[in-house]
Amino acid sequence: MVVSPSRAPLFGGLAGLVSGAAGALTTILGPPLVLYLMAINTPKERYLGTVGVLWLFGSCVLLITFVRVDILTPEFFLPSLLAMLPVQVGLRLGRWMALRLGDAAFRRVIMVSLLLLGLTYVFRSLV
Repeated sequence: MVVSPSRAPLFGGLAGLVSGAAGALTTILGPPLVLYLMAINTPKERYLGTVGVLWLFGSCVLLITFVRVDILTPEFFLPSLLAMLPVQVGLRLGRWMALRLGDAAFRRVIMVSLLLLGLTYVFRSLV
């Protein structure tokens, strides 16, 4: 699917709304935003930067919410913080790989990743 520039604001708002609702329900903000960025044909470098900013702000909202409703308590904070170390390594590895892919291959990797993520959720819901 490709979204024309004239319709991008409408679809962007819809993607944001769906992403926010999905994030509130599941803490998974990404798929609607990723699909939107792919549909407006976002160049690879801009995609990587945009996704980084979106995840940063989305994570901040989740962090504040989890602290306010006592999900993230002091006893879970340090282990959660330590879990970010391998995440950082993975993010650097992923960016390194992304920068070495051509634009078409990068888009295929993103879309196949979304497909596999969706299939994983469907499979888990059935088991």
